[in-house]
Amino acid sequence: MRRQSWDLLVVIAVALLSLAVAVVSRGPNPALTAVTLPLVLFLPGYALVAALLPARYLGFPERVALSLGVSVALTVMGGLLLHALRIPLGGASWRILLAGLTLAPAGYGLFRRARGDQSPVGSLAAQMTMREALLFSAGALVVGLALGLGGLGIANAPGEPFTEFWALGEQVGTRSVVRVGLTNDEGRPMTYRVAVQAGDRLLAEWPEITLSTGGRWRAEATVPQALLGQEITVRAYRAEDADDQPYRSARLRVDGYSNP
Repeated sequence: MRRQSWDLLVVIAVALLSLAVAVVSRGPNPALTAVTLPLVLFLPGYALVAALLPARYLGFPERVALSLGVSVALTVMGGLLLHALRIPLGGASWRILLAGLTLAPAGYGLFRRARGDQSPVGSLAAQMTMREALLFSAGALVVGLALGLGGLGIANAPGEPFTEFWALGEQVGTRSVVRVGLTNDEGRPMTYRVAVQAGDRLLAEWPEITLSTGGRWRAEATVPQALLGQEITVRAYRAEDADDQPYRSARLRVDGYSNP
């Protein structure tokens, strides 16, 4: 059974590896891309085709072509499902969805092979010829691409929700200031608190900053002469988080003004 099912075992291993790499990764990297691309373009379709059509009903080229088309269709339809359920279309949700669409049929395919079941599932699969399988694959690919292009207008953001935060030391005339800013890309209205500190001394605080989706906020705090050159900490808090846990923070030093 192991010799007959090595392909599905590899499919399951790559799907699990993709989830594992995503857990330990911090941001995009080549390893994460290498294990995610097969999960998007090939593995779900291969697992489903293997579960429905045993090896003796399709040759290798036909199975690969059919797997590509089915994978694209499953990926796009899965994305539309996530959008309908109001689940953010981020990397984590995509990988969990595609891993589930891969592991479930792959597990069923292993079960069928262990049981010795070599008959195709369903009347449609039973009547499918090689030519029909290729046509079905091409049709699934075209439908998937069409839905994908249509879905570009549905998904407003390609990544996970986040808040952009920045802090910068500058000279404004003879004053030394810290400029701070927020941009709300969380996909919903948010309320923040921002504090600027030098050691234990509070230089400025904005206790309630409410931003709509895509909203931006800018402000500045003057740094006293006595604190020039010292480390200044800028922290941004979200109202929904614990008060003592900043959502974003930055450390910087502001030098004094000097005449040329």
